[in-house]
Amino acid sequence: EVFKWDGTKFESVQLIPTTGAFDLEHFVIDNTHFLAVANYENGSTFSLDSEVFRWDGTKFASFQLIPAHGARDWEYFVVGGTSYLAAVNYRNDSTRSVNSEVFKWD
Repeated sequence: EVFKWDGTKFESVQLIPTTGAFDLEHFVIDNTHFLAVANYENGSTFSLDSEVFRWDGTKFASFQLIPAHGARDWEYFVVGGTSYLAAVNYRNDSTRSVNSEVFKWD
């Protein structure tokens, strides 16, 4: 859920669809705001998409689905002026020995 400060309290402005989410990471690229949601599991599988949302001026809209395996965290960082987003995968349906992945802004 996204809240906006009205000067005295936070008010709900948007529900963000998630599936067993563990983390949400906010970041800004070229003055555009994004939210990355780490979806962990849905009750039957750990191998499901996590999702990145982009601010469209009034709300966060779906921007990109990213295949993941028990995602538990996102980390955004910049190296040499290039933006990266790391997905921390924790497990799939059979093992905890899975790779995490780093994505480069293109």
